[in-house]
Amino acid sequence: MIHPHRLCQLELHSENIRASIDFFAEIFGWPAVPIAIHEYTVLAVPDDCRFGISIVGHLPQEHHPYSSGVVPYFEVDGDLPGILEKVEQLGGKQVWGPRPMPGYGQLYCVEDPGGIRIGIYAREDKAAPPD
Repeated sequence: MIHPHRLCQLELHSENIRASIDFFAEIFGWPAVPIAIHEYTVLAVPDDCRFGISIVGHLPQEHHPYSSGVVPYFEVDGDLPGILEKVEQLGGKQVWGPRPMPGYGQLYCVEDPGGIRIGIYAREDKAAPPD
């Protein structure tokens, strides 16, 4: 089941990633974390923040394949294949995934029938094996 109170990540898309990183560091005090997770730049949010924030860069003229804007990621527990199947039964689709994040888990992106994208995060101990 996907729980709304388990928001675990906000993915923000930027046409100028360096400017966005500098902006969040100056305005919010959230510098970039020196970690390499695909094309993501993870920001250092306060310890009491219940979710992470990452920035993905792309060129203005590019149609970025992973997002239509801000993508909230929710942690799931239980039957991940069943959740993905239910997405399709309800007219949605799996856009991509699994995307393994060694040491963390796996990411998936699903889209509802109206085109809204939602990220799904399964902890490593709960994630399905990669295809």
